Amino acid sequence: MSLLNSLNQQTGHDDAIIVSLLKPKKGKYQIRYTPTGVYLHKLDQNGQCSDQLIFIRDEDIIAVNTAKTTKNILIIYALNQKRDRTKFYIFMGDEEEISEFLQKLRKVLSLPSKSRHIAVLLNPIGGKKIAKKLFRKCLKPMLKRVGIKFDYFETDSAEYIDHWVQKTDIRKYSEVVCVGGDGLVNQYLNAIYLQPSNLDLLKIPIGIIPAGSQNALACSLSGKNPMCAAANIIRQR
Repeated sequence: MSLLNSLNQQTGHDDAIIVSLLKPKKGKYQIRYTPTGVYLHKLDQNGQCSDQLIFIRDEDIIAVNTAKTTKNILIIYALNQKRDRTKFYIFMGDEEEISEFLQKLRKVLSLPSKSRHIAVLLNPIGGKKIAKKLFRKCLKPMLKRVGIKFDYFETDSAEYIDHWVQKTDIRKYSEVVCVGGDGLVNQYLNAIYLQPSNLDLLKIPIGIIPAGSQNALACSLSGKNPMCAAANIIRQR
């Protein structure tokens, strides 16, 4: 079920508040929910919704919060329309309305938790050798922006992964993210199966940033777009 569809079921109607958008386009807007995303209708001089519209898709929202210094500023961190980078939507409004708006979002949105600790397993030489670049561009900035702790490990062979699984305390991690292709995920799973005592590691969720040649496994889950894959990892989808 969609985030915003769930939200509408809880509230019983489309909530809408009036805010001043500070970034990316200044102006006064009405912000409201729909089953598919957040609509921002720019208001004209008479306070009526104009034809100017900004739409943030439900699946593109990464995190929402208020500013650290003031509670009347709402920040939505999301993918851009092309889904090739992230952007901020920054609003200013009535503090009470902003607080209520945020609380309702938090009821249904899997917001990043600082208690999460992710192991990032990366193969720099696999596929088109773009794993490092995709990690630096897609996943690393999101993890840092939302405050999720992570440890980074590079591998170039199945032997390394076998050793890593045997010697690393993987149970301390909330998730393992593989930045690479199908082979990297298979190597990790095979290393677990080598030791029957490690089978409980299969309970730890695995995320994939597609950086291989074919990425068949990633395609079957959420597609080839690495930015979308990173956003899904942050949102735990």
